[in-house]
Amino acid sequence: MDDCPFCNVEQTDTNRFIRRYQYWSLILQLDEKLRLTRQAAGLLVANRHIETSSQASAEEFGEVASIVKESARLLCEKVGVTYTDQEIVGFNQGAQAGQTVKHAHIHVLPIAEEDEPEMKVRAGIGGAFEALRCERLGD
Repeated sequence: MDDCPFCNVEQTDTNRFIRRYQYWSLILQLDEKLRLTRQAAGLLVANRHIETSSQASAEEFGEVASIVKESARLLCEKVGVTYTDQEIVGFNQGAQAGQTVKHAHIHVLPIAEEDEPEMKVRAGIGGAFEALRCERLGD
């Protein structure tokens, strides 16, 4: 699709592009997010245009399991931090769930030794639920 920021990501985002796998491509998060978070976060973007990760075939989704660890390590190498062999992996499906780009992508957030301690305390889905609750309830 011509207006999709993730279609042909290999050619359009050469500074962020890290690796093309059979079904997914690994890209680094946007520069402004990298400056803000100082984390080696990135995305596995579907090589074919599908809107949500649940539309991926069994083969496509199966590849994710085999490339997550390598992708997390590559993201850390790109940013220059030390990978701890731990990561947070997830995706949003639909606008109300936080999906802003209608092209299947999976967030990969490696945990690095250099991450601030407070960033490690309540990471993962528990931290996401806590932050969402606070945002919605104003706590």
